[in-house]
Amino acid sequence: MRAHSDFSTSNDTVTNRPTQFVKVRQRPSRYVLVIDTSASMTYRLRVLRQACYIFIYQVLLNGESLAIVEFNDDAAVLQELTVVTETNRLSMVLNLPFRAEKSTSVGAGVLEALRVLDRNNELQSLGGRLIVLTDGQETRTPHIADVINQTDNVLIHTIAIGDDVTEDLETLANRVGGKQFLHQDASTALFDIFSQFGVEPRGVNSEELVSRYLSDFAPKQTETITFVRDNTLRGRTVIYLGILSSSVDTTFGQRDALDVHLTSPSLVRTPAVIDTLVSMYTIRTESSEDGEWTLTISNMDIINFSIGILVLAETEERLGSLSITSTGLWATADINPPQVLPITSTGLWAAADINPPQVQTAYLTLARG
Repeated sequence: MRAHSDFSTSNDTVTNRPTQFVKVRQRPSRYVLVIDTSASMTYRLRVLRQACYIFIYQVLLNGESLAIVEFNDDAAVLQELTVVTETNRLSMVLNLPFRAEKSTSVGAGVLEALRVLDRNNELQSLGGRLIVLTDGQETRTPHIADVINQTDNVLIHTIAIGDDVTEDLETLANRVGGKQFLHQDASTALFDIFSQFGVEPRGVNSEELVSRYLSDFAPKQTETITFVRDNTLRGRTVIYLGILSSSVDTTFGQRDALDVHLTSPSLVRTPAVIDTLVSMYTIRTESSEDGEWTLTISNMDIINFSIGILVLAETEERLGSLSITSTGLWATADINPPQVLPITSTGLWAAADINPPQVQTAYLTLARG
């Protein structure tokens, strides 16, 4: 380089300095669920626990971290920041709140979540993500306005339940580019919201095929829901069905009261599995068969239920081993004399095979000559 004309006449005023490279690795996402457990949440905790169940099992990846904080008059840590593995997701579900009482201090919950992220005094809050959920006005200090200036290092998403929610909740989300969501009772909005958190940075997505709310699902009643998978979808089908409420029972545990099964286009029948901790039925099938699928739900109990249903088709781009070849020419104007040089390229297709009208993605490195 020093022989180049830009440096050859520098009279030794140019100093050689060794080049240093720093390896940068993206830190796995760290989430804190910040959950309102004031008295007004009593009849909403069941659907909240179910939505968090979807988040824990559907969205969180191994290696990411999750903490759980509840707030009412004050704030309390239900789970410290814990790395997610294949074996500890159930314990995270067990740490979700189950009791609602007292008043509402959103600010206390936010401050405690920041302390959880910064527990080791290593700026762990930098890049952390808070999911703050509340259903009412702030009735106890600290308020959001008292703590908002301390939230610059974190991304905060907020979920308002119902219409009577403090306006500062939107301000909290907007401060550093977070999103605000709204859930209305008698809907599956919380299921929809929690199933989509965190998918954008991963290249992973779940396409929603069905989102349905059934009220007053009566004894001996049967409901069939059909949906179509076509060849634009890859990945397995996942179904979450939660008993949101019943006519006589408001506790969290729920006996196996429904018969739920999924029938594929080739008539393969897959039964649901119930987790009584959160009154949630799940079905996971690895099949990506094209055609019409049928979900059948029957009430085998003697009481009425309100039910939330979410059907997802998981899709994920994975680099396949199918190599790319290409031919072409560079038309060059920056070499002397003018020449035409061949293109060389190396790369991978995102998927090993596709069916039209699917769109393929290529990852290429191009070189001249």
